[in-house]
Amino acid sequence: MTAAHFHLLLNHMPILGSLFGLILLFVGLIRNNRILQKAGLATFVLMAIVTIPAFLTGEPAEHMVEDFAGFSHEMAHEHEELGEKGLIIALVLGAMSGLLWFLLSRNKHLNYKKALWGTLVVGFITFLFMVLIGNHGGKIRRPELRGEPTEMNHNYQDTNKHHED
Repeated sequence: MTAAHFHLLLNHMPILGSLFGLILLFVGLIRNNRILQKAGLATFVLMAIVTIPAFLTGEPAEHMVEDFAGFSHEMAHEHEELGEKGLIIALVLGAMSGLLWFLLSRNKHLNYKKALWGTLVVGFITFLFMVLIGNHGGKIRRPELRGEPTEMNHNYQDTNKHHED
């Protein structure tokens, strides 16, 4: 497997991990279920850990495809900048979640509801940011996602033009 394969494999996990963590933590908060709360927090920690190699494989993946037709260096640079911010946000969420998981495990009698709701908000922001990063990354090599004409669109339009004549 190449760096591009690893990047494509790993870059979906921060999006899905933050979504699953949100769901688990939210249901845990609504039901006042510590097991689900801790599962949501643990999911955020794992998501943060996986975000590190997802980010680190981006640069080598870029070098593998930068000479391909339709590749946008400008978009790749913007995606990298967003990725750096996303990594920081994910690591902050992971650190918050790890600390809260530890506190929930050690101090079963204390109430951390406000901190858990705050973590849920940071998790939601992280999820939205990861979706933004993923959407932006998809546009680097996919001109049709950027709203640009593609060869397939030109062929379709040419075929329809001949039928109209």
